[in-house]
Amino acid sequence: MVEGMLGGLFGGPDSDRMRSQAQDFVGRYETGQPHEGYTNDEVAERFRQVSGNMSDDDMREAARESLKRMSPEQRREYKKAMRQRGARGFDRDDDNDDPEILAQATQGFMKEQPDQGDGIGGFLGGMFGGGNDQPAQRQVPQQDQGSMLDNPAVKAAAAGMAAFAMKKMMDSR
Repeated sequence: MVEGMLGGLFGGPDSDRMRSQAQDFVGRYETGQPHEGYTNDEVAERFRQVSGNMSDDDMREAARESLKRMSPEQRREYKKAMRQRGARGFDRDDDNDDPEILAQATQGFMKEQPDQGDGIGGFLGGMFGGGNDQPAQRQVPQQDQGSMLDNPAVKAAAAGMAAFAMKKMMDSR
C-alpha cells in the first residue's frame, strides 16, 4: 500500500528511486532550517503529492508536527500570513502560537477552500490565488507559485507538512 502511495508521489515503477527522493526531501527538512534547502516549486509539488493520500486527521497531525518544529516567532508569522490571506481560524489578532490551534485552523482552511482537483482542499490553491472572498484558480501558473511560499514561515509549514506526511507513509510500510 505504501509503495503504491509513494509510486503515486513520484511516478514511475522505480520504487527505490521514489523512496530515495522522499528520504532526501525529509532529510533536508529535518537537518536544516525548515524553510531552507528546497525551492518553492519543490515544496508546492511535494505538498500536492502527499496531501491527496492523507486523511484530514493525518494532515492536521502533519501540520501540528511541522508547526511544533518552528519557533514561536515563525508560527506567529505563519498565522499573520494566513490571516492576511483571509483564512478563517487565523483571524484573531493575538500572539497565540499554539501548534495545535494553528494546526486545527490550517485543517479548517484546507477544508474551506475549493478542491483544486489534487485532493488538498485548495490549501495551496488558496495560498496562490483564492482567499475566502475569491475563487481559487484551478491551475497555479508556475511563475505565481512563489506568492505565499516566499514567506519563510509559510514555506516552513508547507514543507514540514509534506515531510511529516512522507515520513509517516514510509514508516508505515
